[in-house]
Amino acid sequence: MLFRSGRALHVINEEITRLEKSIQTFLDFARPPVPEKSTVNVSDLIQYVFNLVSARATQQEVRILLDLPKEPVTAVVDTSQIRQLVLNLVLNALDALPNGGEVTVKVAPEQASHATSKPSFVIRIRDNGPGIPEDLMGTLFEPFVTTKETGSGLGLSICHRIATAHGGTLSVRNVQPHGAEFILSLPYPPND
Repeated sequence: MLFRSGRALHVINEEITRLEKSIQTFLDFARPPVPEKSTVNVSDLIQYVFNLVSARATQQEVRILLDLPKEPVTAVVDTSQIRQLVLNLVLNALDALPNGGEVTVKVAPEQASHATSKPSFVIRIRDNGPGIPEDLMGTLFEPFVTTKETGSGLGLSICHRIATAHGGTLSVRNVQPHGAEFILSLPYPPND
């Protein structure tokens, strides 16, 4: 009987944790927090996310490749918000690869494309899964749009909002021969 009670408590605890996360997602969507910016090494932020997801990736037989610059890329961002954004994108990539595959996370500075634009740095998260259905491409960052049976459809909308709040952009494209790539571009040096 003790085993059953212990198992029941474990299940209840897991459900409470899941509900807390769902409620927090809705709260973040309803009233997004104002970014509290500080200087961060972007490679360290990416490494932190990699450490969080590496066990799941190994379990799913997904190889995560990090392509980080040799020189530090520092940014003035809300570390927890950008970490949340990158983590969400990497978890989505893992969701697209339930039977193994590859995810590449690349950080690179980009020069201004013309005289009026500012230099930026870009974080690219690419998987070799099935890609994004074409009929969702135009609405993917809108609230309640999801490709998952159990998804709330708020994750990418919140990610897009975080990118915009930092003066950046978040976009997606399908890649050949298959897969999807999310591209986060943030000002470098960042806006004050």
